Formats: sequence, structure tokens, C-alpha cells
Amino acid sequence: MPPALKNDGPMLIELSDGAKMGWASMETRSVMLVQPMVGMRVQSFAATIELGRKTNLRRYWVFNVDTGELLLSNEVVELALHLGERRAIKIPDEIRANMTSELREDLR
Repeated sequence: MPPALKNDGPMLIELSDGAKMGWASMETRSVMLVQPMVGMRVQSFAATIELGRKTNLRRYWVFNVDTGELLLSNEVVELALHLGERRAIKIPDEIRANMTSELREDLR
């Protein structure tokens, strides 16, 4: 995967031609099943569960560590952006290959 560029904002990726790419969160959906309480130990997990031509769908889960109870589920649709041209782009092949190797369609 191309190196991420160090910055103070969202992660930027340098493409093979030197251009910069980033991800824009286009839609977020959350379901809180149980309100976390002060002092509750929680653990979160995330996975990319779907890849489109220009988008990916990531899902996040938050669990109570002590009981294993699911507290929150969250989904984010992200769009690949060419930052210099300020437009959506097809996910570059080398980034897609890395994302595909970690894709968890079984968690849909």
C-alpha cells in the first residue's frame, strides 16, 4: 500500500504518480443497543465489509468487555477522492488489493 502522508488531518495516501488521495465519509449509520455506563470497560472492532468501484463500507462494533454484550454498531460509507482534482476516483488497484486481502464480507 502506498505510504500515508504525515499530517494533522485525515489520512492521506500518496499515489504512484505523486497525487494525493483521501477518503470522504459520505454516510454514517449508528445503532446504540445499550447505553455505556461510566467505568464500563469497552472494546471496539472494525472491518471493511464491502468494496465498490469507488467506495467501501466499514462496520464498527463496540462491546462490553466483561459481558461480551454488543453496545453499538456503526457503518460508514467512504468515497475515494483525488484531492488535487477534487473528484471521486476508482479505488487504485494497489489500494484495492490491500483492502481485498483484509475484506470481511462474512461480517455483513
